[in-house]
Amino acid sequence: MLDLVVERRLKIANHNLEEKLENEMVEFNGVDLAREEYYALQKIAQKYGKGKTVEDYFDSHSDEDDVYLEIKDGHVIRLDMTGQDVKEIPSEVKKLKKLRLLYLGQNNISQLRDLHLPHLEYIDLYNNKITCEKNESIISRLHEKGVGVIIESKETRKTEKY
Repeated sequence: MLDLVVERRLKIANHNLEEKLENEMVEFNGVDLAREEYYALQKIAQKYGKGKTVEDYFDSHSDEDDVYLEIKDGHVIRLDMTGQDVKEIPSEVKKLKKLRLLYLGQNNISQLRDLHLPHLEYIDLYNNKITCEKNESIISRLHEKGVGVIIESKETRKTEKY
């Protein structure tokens, strides 16, 4: 019985700590950003930034090769990774809890993954290696949630809009 009480208290304490960290802000390129989202961006920059710091990689004013993002109320709401040689949707994207617009066009993505992004409104997968047949269930789920999806396969040159 005592073990159950201790286990429950630990779960509550862990949940409270996670919630505190999620709401904790850090300064990022002159704006406040949720710490958890900053760490997600840091991991994305490590994978695709070719040695750039997270701040430089996500600075839309410095270089055409950089990734563009938009932050509102401490959360990333738009992420544009067009033409970054992405082979799969970065798992860190799911940490961007308020993400509404996701641009992943002109990459080498062939397989979709379920993103579990409750605020997602639009995903652009134009000019990738995605086929609708192989990814039909995920595309259908996105469509059911009202998410706009654009896909044009490099192989078929057929544009699918959902």
